[in-house]
Amino acid sequence: MVTMSTIQLWFTGIWAIAAHYSFWVLAMAACGAVVWFRPALWKPAAWVAAIITAGTICYAVGVNDGKKHAYAQCDLEKKLAIEGAKRARAKAQRSIARTSSRGVPNNQVRDPDCRDC
Repeated sequence: MVTMSTIQLWFTGIWAIAAHYSFWVLAMAACGAVVWFRPALWKPAAWVAAIITAGTICYAVGVNDGKKHAYAQCDLEKKLAIEGAKRARAKAQRSIARTSSRGVPNNQVRDPDCRDC
């Protein structure tokens, strides 16, 4: 189910990207208009269009690579958090299982997952 927070999360940061792409589209349209109304200026307009296209491609690749990098960082953080939580749980279970106040001497091995034993 789509909630308002999901929609806000999806649109976070999209407006800056949309503004950049709309700038490139408007610049390409201006080059097309120059060629349409002034055919003698097609060479400079073609060079400007080529530069705009190269800039758009570089920007798109940078956004895509940045997104992949952010996802990779997030995945690594999740993995490290899960591993740390597993170690902490195992350590806590071992310390609880060997507590003498629970009626188990420290030299006996006890199942750490048996909470009601």
